Amino acid sequence: MGRYNEAAVRVMKELGIEVNDLYELALPKLKEIQRPVNVHFTEAGYALLGERVAARIERALER
Repeated sequence: MGRYNEAAVRVMKELGIEVNDLYELALPKLKEIQRPVNVHFTEAGYALLGERVAARIERALER
């Protein structure tokens, strides 16, 4: 985890805010889900990230 992500997670935990760590999800799969020499994702990459975001939103709404 990068230095900035570590700091952000620490602050969010102190404030009791749940973190949806998309960096952790994407990092091991970057070669498959990110466009080469680019910061943007492939369609499959965006789908993967979107599924994680949607699942977390649904979980929060159930509470």
